This record gives sequence, structure tokens and C-alpha cells, in this order.
Amino acid sequence: MKPDIKQKINPKNPNKVKDLRLESGRLKEVPHELSNFNRLKFLNLFNNSITELPDFFENFEQLENLNLSNNKFIIFPEVITLCKKLKVLNFKDNRVTDLIGLQKLSDSLEKIDLSSNNLGTLRVDFSSFDKLKEVNLSDNGISKFPKSILLEKIKSLNLSSNKIETLPEEIKNLKTIRQLDLSFNNITELPEEICELTELRYLNLTGNNIISLPKSFAKLSKLQELNLNGNPIGDVPIEISNQGLKGVLNYYLHLGVSVRLNEAKLLVVGQGAVGKTFLINKMINGSNPDTLTTEGIDIFKWHLNCETEKEGKQRIRLNAWDFGGQEIYHSTHQFFLTKRSIYLFVWEARKDESLINFDYWLNIIQMLSSSSPVIIVLNKIDERIKEIDEKSLKEKFPNIKAFKAVSAQNGTNIDQLIESIKANIITLPHIGDKLPEVWSNIREELEELKDNYISYECYIDICHSYGLNKAESKHLSNYFHDLGVFLHFIDNPILKPVVFLKPEWATNCVYRILDLNDIIRNFGEFNNEILEEHLTEYDSQQMSYIIELMKKFELCFEIRKGTFIVPELLKPSSPESGIEIIDPISLIYKYDFMPAGILSRLIVRLKDSIYEDYYWKNGLYVKHNNSIGIIESNQFSRTIKIKVSGELKATLLGIIKRELDIINQTLNFPHHETTIQCNCEECIKSDDPFMFDYEYLERARTANLQTVQCQLFLKNINLSKLIGPYDMSHEKYEPNFGFTKEDLTYDILEISTRILERKNIANLEDLITDNFTDNLRSKGYTITDQTRSGIAKKHSGELDIMVRNSKHMPVAIIEAMKLGSFNSGNKTIIAHLNKLLIDYDTSGLSRNFMLIYSFTEKFSEFTEKYINYIKDLPSNPEYNEKAKLISYSLNHDLSKNENIKVLISMHQRDNVISEVYHFLIKIN
Repeated sequence: MKPDIKQKINPKNPNKVKDLRLESGRLKEVPHELSNFNRLKFLNLFNNSITELPDFFENFEQLENLNLSNNKFIIFPEVITLCKKLKVLNFKDNRVTDLIGLQKLSDSLEKIDLSSNNLGTLRVDFSSFDKLKEVNLSDNGISKFPKSILLEKIKSLNLSSNKIETLPEEIKNLKTIRQLDLSFNNITELPEEICELTELRYLNLTGNNIISLPKSFAKLSKLQELNLNGNPIGDVPIEISNQGLKGVLNYYLHLGVSVRLNEAKLLVVGQGAVGKTFLINKMINGSNPDTLTTEGIDIFKWHLNCETEKEGKQRIRLNAWDFGGQEIYHSTHQFFLTKRSIYLFVWEARKDESLINFDYWLNIIQMLSSSSPVIIVLNKIDERIKEIDEKSLKEKFPNIKAFKAVSAQNGTNIDQLIESIKANIITLPHIGDKLPEVWSNIREELEELKDNYISYECYIDICHSYGLNKAESKHLSNYFHDLGVFLHFIDNPILKPVVFLKPEWATNCVYRILDLNDIIRNFGEFNNEILEEHLTEYDSQQMSYIIELMKKFELCFEIRKGTFIVPELLKPSSPESGIEIIDPISLIYKYDFMPAGILSRLIVRLKDSIYEDYYWKNGLYVKHNNSIGIIESNQFSRTIKIKVSGELKATLLGIIKRELDIINQTLNFPHHETTIQCNCEECIKSDDPFMFDYEYLERARTANLQTVQCQLFLKNINLSKLIGPYDMSHEKYEPNFGFTKEDLTYDILEISTRILERKNIANLEDLITDNFTDNLRSKGYTITDQTRSGIAKKHSGELDIMVRNSKHMPVAIIEAMKLGSFNSGNKTIIAHLNKLLIDYDTSGLSRNFMLIYSFTEKFSEFTEKYINYIKDLPSNPEYNEKAKLISYSLNHDLSKNENIKVLISMHQRDNVISEVYHFLIKIN
């Protein structure tokens, strides 16, 4: 028995105790002292070694909630039936094979958890429990669906991780059910009767053998989440997932006869005049054409025969996008650089290529494409060979897969480059996705059309001829748009009527406008007359579409009717204004890598707040009521500096910051620091003032601190005067979220234990993380995640699970990763830990979690190496020192399971202490 347990069971007045928590107390039996606690309402005995309950349990006449989970009961303790007011019973993770006696439980029972026992066959009639709302029978080896549980008042039923093969027609009796978890069974078919569960919100069918959905599945009008991963029906393409549940259902209900999506984008990027177009022609046609510098984008179709591990030989279509390298185009590339792609970064061997340009392209690819493979192509080696540091580049940009030195002119090494492209195509996760055959047929008909664009009505008619209604056609339009088949901006009232069948036609018109000398000489200003003079082949309707497209891409804005400004073409220097920014709040964004076009887009987004005509390529003045501010960008220092003054300066700063954060979000959150300048007298005069971390100041405000200290001159600074009375975060952090950190920790431990006991869990990080997500939701936690869930897939570099409170504010982050072998130079752990502590935790959460799935037989050795790795964090050059390691320890009390170890590390960031619980889980 642990010392703190002894203290808990010996209070001065046991009769007054209503809530008693004795979890993880090293108890082998219920302490006899509890016989005096006759007014208990809640008793928690989780994670002990108790085998039976004493007779004095009959004294617990007021007991409503009893937690006996993760103990060592072999026989169900019938003495529980004497607790006549019991509403909640948690009996999971024991060793019971039969539930004799459970029938006598109080009819006041509302929730029961019997998961992870050894029941096999359920011999209990639940019909007498007319108040029962939640039942968990998961992980019990049940082979036949228990019909006795089909009660009208059941709201939540969990039968996951059993051996159920068929669902009875009587499932329709679950009239009020909202959550149904049937994941990890052997179900092959869903009965039509499941479509009568009209109150159903959540349905989990992960890890079964389902090949199709009932035709009437769409009747489940209240369904909000559907999980079908790990079924023969297949995973949902990410573009479909992003449409939400309706799009997912539309996909599954049309799947029927399917075809494979053997297609990818080959995005060819690099500076201008390095031979990109020549290289593409050489690879596709084997020819040496006369090519001009690409202006805008050209798209080439290319078919390659590839050998795949699962499907054997496959013919894969590559859509090769040839991007113009001129700087004016850089800010628009972000709209086309996508994740489901292969990148060729072409570099010219004969030029002393600027390292800045080299770094720009590799950073922009990594930022926007996540983990998409990159092949660096050193072209024109027939003229000169230039060495590059391949090892250093691969360390900095791990998605670089190959370096190829070629000559497009004489064909040297072109065959090897093509083989490298083939090898990387088949690694793309979407290759082989199933698509409804009817969708493929519609696409083929659209591609046969010679038009650059068609009306939306025409598109709907084509879909209708293949049996799709208007709603289904809309979902398909979203998918084709995201896949790059065509461009259709269905949410834009001006662009909705037109479907751009040839994206390059629309985008190249945009680039032609950007390249017009009249507009360049006029510093980005143009009107309809200029366009009519130079772009004679476009009629007024077409031009209205193109202008709207430019607005959509935030390339221009209208300053007066028919007259527009392209901020990227403005004068680079600021005009004389005579405006003074007095007693300002000074905010600075400093980027590790600063993508092109951020300031230009910000000018477009803040166009209605621009003060008079004070804006230029690298800055602008903005005004809000009686407050004024200046925003300036410096590409060399990679900073955006904001100064605001006036009565509502904090409000104005909040407006600017919101728009800038939205732009950063569209760029996949490029890593940056956000700081506010100290306003003490010394710092105001200093050329190198102290800069407060913005997130630290927000946490200080949340903690109701009145002052913060300037770390340079050790002055106490009034927080309100420093950042103003306005709460710039827009949402205050809410610490009271309805459960304790310990509740969440023990629940994660329990879920880990259950996962280990499963025989059929897939050896996949994604499905294990899905299982954590599903279990946390079933326990009442509000979860947002980037996992598959039939609705959104996780991409590399995105967090796994965010636990939120009732107001959707973050309260804990759970980051998951898998590890096989372990070595001291492992960069996966440090990358995940840095993201968890620095990138994801922007609210200063007191406890976060790392789940490490260990696929190794030598788990003890793995654990020891992991502990040493955490211990050596301060000396690791990759570790972000902002989250200073204070201490670490292995928690022996939390887990008694030899296959789960819990390490706790303490970190200090901006004077705030946070914990990370590292759950090391051995996956067999």
C-alpha cells in the first residue's frame, strides 16, 4: 500500500467522505478501513491487484459510481448487487469469464463497462436494466452479437475487438443509439436494418471485412462520423476525406465497380533558364525541341510502366507541371505545389547558382509538400560539373530521395533519372486508391473536350448522363478540383458558373497580366482598357473570370471600379508620409524561412484598412478608428515588423495578426517566432531592445499577471501597457475542463493496456492512433485529430490528437510515433518532441503526451536507450533549447505492465513548467 493511500483511508470523519480515489495504490485487497465510509458516492480502485470484495460493501447504500477496472477479479463480485443506487460500474480489464450475478445489479444502472475481460459468450439478459444508456463489451472474444443488449434506450454501445461476423436484423431496435463501435471484428456485410438507426451520430467499422455499404445508408441523416479504415472497401482518398462525411458517403455509395487511381503530379521547379522544359521533353519524347522560357505553367501528360509490390506492373500517368522560374511567379506557386506529388528540382551545373535561390526552392517544397519525394537534378553537366554537399542537404531536407547529374542536351543519365522517378512514384500513398468507375468515365469525357472551360450547367448535365444527381456532382467537382483535374471554385459566386477544364489556360492568362510591360511600368496598376488592348483573344466575360481568379489567389485588389493593383509590382520603397507611430506596440514575426508573397497577400487582405494611399511592395499603413499602424517586410532578415499606436492599438494589432495568421495557415504554418518589443525606457532608447515571446505574454495575461520583467534591464513592465487591454488570442484559455490531468493520464494508460491485449491489431501507426482517438471519444473527451477517421487523413508534420474542452479550447496534445530499431542519432524522436513542445503547444499546456509504439523484441533494452536519449537532450544539437529539460524519471507506479513504460520529463519554456508523459508501448 502506498503511503498516500494510508492517509486517504484514515480521515478524521470518514462518514463525510463522498469521493474516494485509491487508484494505483498497490492494493491486493480492499482496506477494512473503508467499512466506515458509508456515505460514499464515488469509489475509484483502478489499477490495483484486488481479487474479491469484502462483505461490508453492502454498507455502501449511497454508492453511485464504482471503478474496479484493471484489477485481478476472476469471478464477478456479487456483493456489488447490494449497492442499490449504483449508476456507473467500470469493470474493464479484469479476468472474468462469466457474469453470473450481474443480473441482480440495481435497475438504476445507467452505464457499465465490461471491456477487456474473457467473456466469450454473453449469458446476461440486459432487458431488466431499463435505465441503461451506455454499454462497453469490447475486447471480450464475443463471436455472436448479443441480442439481449438491443435496448431502445441505449445511447452508446461498444462491441469493438471481438469476433462478430454478422449483425442481426434486430439491430434496428436500437432506436435512440448515437454511438456504435463495431471496429476490429469480422463483419463482412451490413444489414439494411442498420439504416434505420436514425439517431446515430458516430459509427466505427474500422478493421472489418466490409466490401460495400447498403444503398439506403444515406438515410442516416444525423451521422457525423464514419470510420471504415482497414476494410476491403478501401481507404478514402484525401481529397474526398477533406469534403467531410457527406463527401465520404457519396464516394462509398458510388464505389461499386471501381478502378485504380494510378496517377500523380510531377512538379518540375527551379530558377528560370535552367532547362526544365527541355528536360521534360527529353524524358517524355526523347527529343531536343526548340523551347522558349516558360511563362507561367505548362502541363504535359506522361505514361510510365512501373513495377509495384502489390499489383505488379502498372501503367501510371504523370501530369508533369512545368513551372516558370521567374520571381514574379513565386508567390503563385503555393496554390499548385501539393502533397500527392513528386518534385524535380532542376539546378544548372554551369551557373554559380545563388545559394539563396537554392535554399528557397528546397524550403518551399518542404513546407508546402510535407514529405513528398524530391529528386535534385543537376542539368547541363555536358558544359560543366559542379559538386554539391549531398549529405548536408539530405540532413536538412530529409525528403530528398536522389541526386541526378544529367545532360538534357546529349541525353547523359536521362534513363537513370527516369528510373529514379519510377521508383519514387510507387512510394506515394495514394497510388492505387480505388475510384468509382463512373467517376473515371466522367473524367475521360471531360478530358476529351477541346474547350478551355465549360459552364457548370454543362458539367452537371454530363454527370447527370452518368446517373449522378446535382449534390453528387458537386462532391465530384470538389474532388476533381482538389486532384487538379480541373479548377472549379464552387464557393465563389462569380467563379461558380465556370469550370476551367485546362488549369494552365486560366493560370497562364494570369501570368500574362503579371508580365505586361504597361502594368509593370505602372507599378502594378491596371484597368479593363489595358487588358482589352493587350489580351484581345479574351472577351469581357472571360476577363471577369480571370480577374476574379487573381482576387481569389490574393494577387490583386480593386482600388476603384475597373481599376486594380498587383501589390507584388508596387514600388519597393516606402513613400514619404510624415506619420508618427507614438508609444507603439511593436510586434515582429521572424521566419526561419520566409515564403514569397506574404506581405503582398496581407496588403490584399487589409485593403479596406489601408490608410489613404500609403502602401508599397514591402509595406503599408493601416488605420482603425483613431489608431494607426505600419507593417513592413524585410526578405533579407526574414521578418515582418508591425507597429501600432492610438487608443485602440491592441485591437488594430489583433486585426493585423489575425489576417497574417490566416496566411501562415495556408502555407502550412512556416516556423517562425513572434515577439513584442519591451517598452521600458531603456529598451525604447536601445538599438537592441529586449523582445518578449508573444505566447509568453498571452500566458501571463491568462494567469492574471500584472507585470512581466524585462530580461535585459530587469525592469518590471506593466502588462496591460505592453500589449494593451485587448486579448489578442481572441479566445481565453479555460483551465476548468471537466476532468483532471490524472483522469486523462490513467485513461491513456488503460487504452494502451487494451491495445496490447488485442490479437488482431494492425501493425500500423495510423490504425493504433485511430484506436486511441476512438477510445478517448467513447470516454467523453472532445477530440480533434489529423487521423484517418474516414474524414481527414494525417499528413507528416501534423499533430495526432488534440484533447479539447467543452469550448473547444486545447487542454492536452497527444503526439504519436512508431520506432523499430533505436540508435543515438535518431532524429525522429527529437523532431516529434520539438513539434510537441514548440510548434503545437502554443497555449502553455501543463501536461502533454508522447505515445511511442515500439516494434522490437528487446523492449527492456529499448526502454533503457530511450531514457538515455531523453537524458542527453541538452547536448543534442537538434533539440530546441526554448523548452529546457529540467528533469526526467521513469514512473514505476503508474504501470505494472512489462510492455508499457512511462517516462516523465519536465521542461521549462518562458518560465512556465510543463510535463511530457512518454508512454513506451511494445506492439507485438
